[in-house]
Amino acid sequence: MPTDVTTTEDFLAWEVNYVFYKRWIWLIGFYLGSAVFNLVLFGFLRDRIHLWYVAYVVFTTIFLLMEDGLDALTFPGSVYRLLWSIGQFNFMLLAAACGLCILQLFLRLRNGWPVLHRVGTGLVVTAAVFVLAYTLLYPAARAQEGTLGLTLLNGGREVLLVSIFTYCWVALIAVFRSPRRRRLAIYYSLTYFFFFGGFVLFWLNHVGLTTLHLVEPNALAWGLFLELLVLSFLLTGRFRHTLRQNAKLRIRQLRERNDMSARLIAAQEEEREHLARELHDALGPNLMALHMAWQGQAIRDALAAFPEAAAAARQTELLLRHLRDEVRTLSHALLPAEPGLGSLSDSVAHLGELLNLYGNPVVRTYCDTSLDTIPQPLQMSAYRIAAELLNNAVRHARASEVKVQLLRHPTSLEVLVEDNGKGFESNAASNGIGLRGVRARADYLGGQVHIDSSSNGTSIMVWLPC
Repeated sequence: MPTDVTTTEDFLAWEVNYVFYKRWIWLIGFYLGSAVFNLVLFGFLRDRIHLWYVAYVVFTTIFLLMEDGLDALTFPGSVYRLLWSIGQFNFMLLAAACGLCILQLFLRLRNGWPVLHRVGTGLVVTAAVFVLAYTLLYPAARAQEGTLGLTLLNGGREVLLVSIFTYCWVALIAVFRSPRRRRLAIYYSLTYFFFFGGFVLFWLNHVGLTTLHLVEPNALAWGLFLELLVLSFLLTGRFRHTLRQNAKLRIRQLRERNDMSARLIAAQEEEREHLARELHDALGPNLMALHMAWQGQAIRDALAAFPEAAAAARQTELLLRHLRDEVRTLSHALLPAEPGLGSLSDSVAHLGELLNLYGNPVVRTYCDTSLDTIPQPLQMSAYRIAAELLNNAVRHARASEVKVQLLRHPTSLEVLVEDNGKGFESNAASNGIGLRGVRARADYLGGQVHIDSSSNGTSIMVWLPC
């Protein structure tokens, strides 16, 4: 029976003010604001929980708008018809499934309770498939005589809703029993209780068991409001915690990479030292013995009768001498100054003196006196870079003079190698193995390499941070 008689004008005025009278305007604003806020959080972290949050808010808001008839005022006609073809309470089922996904991610069920996580995932998939089947089968079930088809569809939806709500409480109880994650379960239980309590009251009123209308527009809208308010604080805390964890992870990875690189460099240095010792102690003496044997009187007497063979012998002797000197130079380039003279300045000076034995080009070295105070790994890297650049200049530049300078600045170490040779093109620099190695070593140390080459000579400058 009607309980209120009013004029058409009064009814239209009431309908216009309905969204304000029922406090819908600012509730919808809060829902949308929280969804946008979580989209921003997702943009920072790429955490899927924020996307599920947005879907949860959207589906629940659509359900509430359809419940109070605001969908016709909010959406265009095509969207309005699409929503009702899916079904109002199916949006509640989808919202419950999204809430289940949020709970799984927040409580980290995948790590601690894999079986429980698989059950929840199965419920989510079942809910999505059911909504699709409901949308397709509802027109045929409605056209049938009798209500068996509609009863089965609606009953299946109710069973799924009850299953999801039951699963959420079971998951919360299971996590609460774990001392390590009990706090997470308590936080989320408080959050979930607001929505669950509002939904239970709304559902009891909907089926006619109660008539409690404590707040406007309904208990479910306010339950969602309180749940989203608390959940926003929790997700903000999760966001800050994730940032801290990511920072710690990056620091730990950087330390592990540095430790691994230090071990790799140490292994390389040990291998270089071993190779240098082999060249100096094994191959060097053998070449020296061969050279001396080739200079022996017996060989000279045997070749004296053959002028052409004697000329070839002289060329072979020169090659042996050159090969002996090359091995000696390479062993010293691989291995810095002898133990007891192992400072960077002494190693560079010793290498320059060794190369000056050839007479051309003339190698001049200069090192700051404060170089020996920098860390030993940096000294070793600087020596490797200087030796490689000096070796390239001596072998390929066709220069008469090569200068090597190692200068200590307040925050960096500068390695400068200059020659007055023929220069080279930039393509040749990028293809050379030696320069590629120099660039790789400088990049690893966070340094820079600058190359200036012309027909008048080449200048290569390497900056290494101290």
